[in-house]
Amino acid sequence: HDKVNKHYYLEHKHIDKYHADTMFNNVILKVIDLYGEQIIREIVTGMEWVIYVQGLCDRDFIEQMNWVEKKDFYKSTGMKIKDLVLADKSLASKTFIEPYDELSTTHVHDQDELCIVNNGQMEFINGFASYTTLLSGEATIIKKNRLHGAIIKSKECNYTVYSIGNYKNYVVNTN
Repeated sequence: HDKVNKHYYLEHKHIDKYHADTMFNNVILKVIDLYGEQIIREIVTGMEWVIYVQGLCDRDFIEQMNWVEKKDFYKSTGMKIKDLVLADKSLASKTFIEPYDELSTTHVHDQDELCIVNNGQMEFINGFASYTTLLSGEATIIKKNRLHGAIIKSKECNYTVYSIGNYKNYVVNTN
């Protein structure tokens, strides 16, 4: 513990106390003076909502980091389920043909998807400074609500994204 640089945390401890005091004295007490004590219930409700939303953000961030850390698992599992997905003619899919250095801006989907590179090469963006190289014939699972994108690394890349619901429905059927 002696080797840990505590300066950042000690500095923020001081700043956090200052911000809390400023908020209480310059905002909360002034609002109570202006609107009366009946506003206290609304202030407390607002604070509870902030705590709730922060919890959602924290859990989502943890899920995103877990997905990034397991990127190799999702590529290998994507390869295992690829044939089953291709055989499932009921799935919605979209095929893209993009040129070199094309950037698919980061985004999310409301269900799991499977991305298969038909021809070319892409750097699949799993997270900040985290990429999975996908070559022709390779696939990866895109987890529901996980931020991702792609950068095309070949002259042209042809790839298809399949909406698969929950990827585990395909894993159960594989050995």
